[in-house]
Amino acid sequence: MNTRRCRCPEIPITVLMSVFVIHALFVTARFQLRGRRIAAEDFDSPWVVQGPLVVDAAPLPTAAPLAEEAELWQRWSWKRPIESSTPLHSCKWAALRPPATAGLPMPANASICLRLNDDLLCNAVLAHGHWPECADLPELYRRARADGGIVVDAGANIGACTLHMLLTTDAHVLAFEPGADNLFYFSSSLMQLREFFTNAEQHLQLYPLAVGAANVSDELHATIGNAGHSVIGQRPALYAPRGHKPPQAIVVRTMDDV
Repeated sequence: MNTRRCRCPEIPITVLMSVFVIHALFVTARFQLRGRRIAAEDFDSPWVVQGPLVVDAAPLPTAAPLAEEAELWQRWSWKRPIESSTPLHSCKWAALRPPATAGLPMPANASICLRLNDDLLCNAVLAHGHWPECADLPELYRRARADGGIVVDAGANIGACTLHMLLTTDAHVLAFEPGADNLFYFSSSLMQLREFFTNAEQHLQLYPLAVGAANVSDELHATIGNAGHSVIGQRPALYAPRGHKPPQAIVVRTMDDV
């Protein structure tokens, strides 16, 4: 995996959060960014990939080494999906069909890698064609942006809202997700996205990290049946009637150090 030093410019920035925020953060401003506009014509046709994904997955760096490299950020390299925490690496592929937003080009369809087992978000995408809680983000972005902007998705889960924004806006997305399982599904979807959108790497950067108040290593506790409800460092019973999955070692970094 490539190692890259990344400093956020000290200028206003549009930050739109997904509903799965690992640490509460929701700010909007404006950021002028050069880059090619993503329009509907960039995505020529709906596509759905059937069957299991054959994966040569890259292992996620362990928490301890990254925690010791406070000055370095390791960004996903786009070479292969990130390895999950279990030996089973497969997807339930579904069509992702974001609804139209007034004032923006008609969105394209894409495919999204979903969990095989029961999950709140995945069930909603299968039922509606998108995660409904992402639906208002393009409008918020349209109101805040100038001629392009950056969206920071902190706690991106399987990437439903990141993909939603890429398919509906000209946004450049910085996505942060610390969980290895979520990263497998997210990066698998992005690999498929790049098959017909060759400039995808210029519009999306994925970091296998959580955003927090301090640079630490910790554990992520995902709720069974609702992996979007994941909590760092504790296992609250609220909204977790079926308990939690085994904890995953993660790395947390502050936005100031990105």
